[in-house]
Amino acid sequence: KYLEVYNNISSEGAAGITVIGSEIIIDHSIVYSNQGNTHGGILIYNETDDDPNYENIPKDIIITNSDIYDNTYDQAYWYGYPPEFATGIAIQSFDGGNVTIDNIKLFNNNGLAGMELGVAGYSTVTNSLFANNIGHGIIMYTYYDYYVQRLSIEMTNVTIADNHSIEDYYGYNWGAGLLCANLSVSMINSIISNHHTSSILTDLEFGYDGCEFNITYSNIEGGFEGEGNIDTDP
Repeated sequence: KYLEVYNNISSEGAAGITVIGSEIIIDHSIVYSNQGNTHGGILIYNETDDDPNYENIPKDIIITNSDIYDNTYDQAYWYGYPPEFATGIAIQSFDGGNVTIDNIKLFNNNGLAGMELGVAGYSTVTNSLFANNIGHGIIMYTYYDYYVQRLSIEMTNVTIADNHSIEDYYGYNWGAGLLCANLSVSMINSIISNHHTSSILTDLEFGYDGCEFNITYSNIEGGFEGEGNIDTDP
């Protein structure tokens, strides 16, 4: 709580905050101007274990009331191409723990996406801004043992706007507002606007299914079916 993490450089993990195999609460904190080979600002990695004698205890992740910005990656390490990871926040939570994101501002991060949210439990994203990042605004997915399930993510009062396209090694442009795979997403009172490729993409090139969306009372550029949705310049 009340952390200020900045100007760090790392050759492994995130240069700002790296957490592996643990519950964590990050609150009223600022994480900015960090540079890692793979991740920049925050990396949280909670994995399952295939050992039958290992007890997989779900570990919850909470990030609230915080700003994450201007984090980047080592471009020389990736030969000038974007990394395979998000550089603002990367959450890879596959042990069944819940993820709560509330009242954060995530902007001006340079990588594959502003935030990566890989989950195997119930997750919420509320009252938050994801803007002006290089790559997708948010990537959300689940996999491993949870591949056959459609886990639920609820998004309320979320703005995803002005995130910029970047071309990877294979010539693919990463520049949508929201890229989603194999999840059930409920969104209300939110904005997705002004992205290079698409407001919402619902498939990855790794054998995933697309997402199921229930979007209502939101402003989605290009339009989206749902009660109360509009398509106007916010």
